[in-house]
Amino acid sequence: MFHIKHPRFLSLVKPLYYRTRVTTDTVTRASIGTLIFCLVFFLPPFTGYTAPYRIYEDNHVCANDFAPGEKGLFQRAFIGLIGVIGCLTVIHVVLCNVTIARTGKRGGVGRRRRRIEEEEEEGENEEEEEEEEEEKEEERRRKRRRRGKRRRMKKRRRRRRQRKKRRRRRRRKEKEEEEERKKEEEEEKVETGKRKRRRRRGKGEKEEDEEEKKMEEEEEEEKDKVETEREEEEKRVERGRSNRKRRWRKG
Repeated sequence: MFHIKHPRFLSLVKPLYYRTRVTTDTVTRASIGTLIFCLVFFLPPFTGYTAPYRIYEDNHVCANDFAPGEKGLFQRAFIGLIGVIGCLTVIHVVLCNVTIARTGKRGGVGRRRRRIEEEEEEGENEEEEEEEEEEKEEERRRKRRRRGKRRRMKKRRRRRRQRKKRRRRRRRKEKEEEEERKKEEEEEKVETGKRKRRRRRGKGEKEEDEEEKKMEEEEEEEKDKVETEREEEEKRVERGRSNRKRRWRKG
């Protein structure tokens, strides 16, 4: 059964309504005004109430023109036109209300387009704000990550330096102990050599003194040799350390 909310009927009427660019409130006011006009000027003659109408000098009442059975062609056409306008207005109001109830939108094309543009602008502004917020949040996260990375790198470098220092100290200590042991062994060798020579040769005191001098000279030479070797080793270690530092700075 055909009804006023039929989709085809609405699809025919909606474009007309939107092209008029008239708001629902304006249409409602116009329809109410038309109905009041009809009630005031056209209902009284049919009911016999003629008070609002002016009486002519010849005692002819204007309302008698609209009395039943005495209506002319013009009166009939005028009343029909007013009736058609009233009916169309009521239908228009009903359709407007139906459209608003169905779509939740008010107003004609201009207002509708403006509202759509405003909504789009608001949506774009919201999207831009959201993008800016996301960018700021991402920047904050990046900074936090950088800070965390820097801290971790600092800790790693500090630990590495400490490990290197401990390793150097340990090596130095081991080296010193090794040198001390070597010195003691050398001294023991020298002492045992002296004793053996004395026993074998059994020579006089002069020869022994000369022998002791020679042995002392040999010992001093040995000591000088060991000392120079140690100094060279220290220089080599220092050179390697400085080279490593230079490489680390470059890297």
